Amino acid sequence: MKKYILLAVAVLMFGVANAKVIRIHYSDGTTKVYTSSELSTIDFNNNGTVTVYAYDGSLIPQPAGKIYESVTVDDQEAVTEYASHQLEGEVYGVTLGRRNVTAINMVYPSVDPANNSVSLSGTILIPDEIMNGEVESEGVILVHHFTLLSKYNIPTRGYYDASVKFLFCNSLNLNYIVVVSDFYGFGATERFPQAYLLGEANARASLDALKAARRILCNEGINCGPLTFNLGASSAGFDAMEALRVIQTRPGYESIHFDKTFAYAGPYDVKATFNHYIQQDTTYYSVGMPIAMVSYKEHGFLSADYNTMFKPLIADHIDSWFLSKDYTSAQVLSFIGPYTPVSELLQPDYCSLNSTQTQAMLNMLGSHSVTATGWVPDTNHRIFLMHSHGDKFVPFVATRRMLDFLTSAGYKKSIIPGRTNLQTNVVNQRLGHTSAGTVFMIQTMAAMKAWPLMYSDDELNPYYDSLAHRDLDVVGTMRQLDEMGFDCRQLIRDVMDASGDDTSSSGEIDIISVMERMDEAGIDLALLMEILDDSGINGFQLLLDLIVYLTENSDEGAEGGLDMAINRMLDVEHDPNALPMQRYAYQLMRTFKE
Repeated sequence: MKKYILLAVAVLMFGVANAKVIRIHYSDGTTKVYTSSELSTIDFNNNGTVTVYAYDGSLIPQPAGKIYESVTVDDQEAVTEYASHQLEGEVYGVTLGRRNVTAINMVYPSVDPANNSVSLSGTILIPDEIMNGEVESEGVILVHHFTLLSKYNIPTRGYYDASVKFLFCNSLNLNYIVVVSDFYGFGATERFPQAYLLGEANARASLDALKAARRILCNEGINCGPLTFNLGASSAGFDAMEALRVIQTRPGYESIHFDKTFAYAGPYDVKATFNHYIQQDTTYYSVGMPIAMVSYKEHGFLSADYNTMFKPLIADHIDSWFLSKDYTSAQVLSFIGPYTPVSELLQPDYCSLNSTQTQAMLNMLGSHSVTATGWVPDTNHRIFLMHSHGDKFVPFVATRRMLDFLTSAGYKKSIIPGRTNLQTNVVNQRLGHTSAGTVFMIQTMAAMKAWPLMYSDDELNPYYDSLAHRDLDVVGTMRQLDEMGFDCRQLIRDVMDASGDDTSSSGEIDIISVMERMDEAGIDLALLMEILDDSGINGFQLLLDLIVYLTENSDEGAEGGLDMAINRMLDVEHDPNALPMQRYAYQLMRTFKE
């Protein structure tokens, strides 16, 4: 890790006309009050102090040794600017791959969870090739950081979570500028409780950081580039989707347009997420529920005291584990223990679905869900949602609710980018939260790298457009291979013959044998159909197409092949030795034939 001196710091600039009231808050609880007509600039120094200049350029003395906490202004339109000032920053080489990155810390105006004006802190990360003018920026990526507890593990202190690191630690050399906020409760507002899963507060913190970063980059002559992406994973996926809601429903964010939102495994429906944890009495990420409940309690959405809500394992450590910000979430998870039952974390009245207190808490959580805000999503927003069906951190039910919410608003699902504005990918249940998250970031980075080639002036490249609307499912691919001279059916027959399976009397593949193999491999067809549907693939139609493809003869039309397959399926009804997979397929065929 190398350290450099960066000529960068964020300052608040105030106009002379229409004087505003400016309050500088210090860590000892005292406040200095000014009007904008008195001040030129406020510099936020790296040691926690502030330097205040009058309009004539003279220094306005500040209380000796006082540490700055925050600045509030009575006008939300107070402008964040960029001024030349010495600030010790860090440019990472090895830590962020082989790329040197200039990190610029900024303080900018936003709001707290109660919608009061407050100054927050955040970071702009600029690849040095863009900073030095060697390459043009292709755009800005707004990243929402995921679950944090430690006051040291924040962007402005040089800590970048995996979502940020992935964008630089890869061989694609993405030429994008990254913007990430510390969020309320960290950095400039460290002395206040964090706003975990308070979606609007975190979304506005990120969106205001993006607005401030744009002004800073513009003033420095750095081109932001044509594209803007919105990215969040895990709890940050929730914040990323909230950002879409805010730019559509909150005045002041009309200038922000995302080319695409990439969200992974977020607890979009907080009520459904907590309901799942309580019903199952377990969650691998046993620190998540307490962090969320402490956040809701500290910001006035839960009124009971901690001993009433939590068992001693949690209640005895609220200050040290959750409010002090001295420990990381991984450390607190180790203190609590992964897979700790919910019933060992919460008091009975808060972990029983039959109790009044639990239902009241769940209803409150529902009001903070992205899916229960009265928002009707604009289907022009492009969205990529991904989740693992077997995620033990954030249950898949949260993404299921998000998909249902979006499709009810008019979105159409597809696993293929460009076919619709809602791209989905539900991966096999064997991939966990972290491993599937890696796949998500790889897909996201590939999409960002390819975007300038795929799109022009917000329109799909005609060639890619034609590809996206072709038959790119399994059957379509097999047919295309057939057209290229590959006999896919013969290849499948050879594989089945080599494994000792029977073929049908016609010499074609016996679909019953295929399903037997699936049963032996432990593949649950019902679950497979569910996963396919969530990924925007019509699993039932795909199954029918496969049956047609695998059973049709050269001298027999597709309809004949389908009838043969259906008749074979219906025979299962009278077969006492039929496997579960065959019986499920029989139900599908019977429904289709009727």
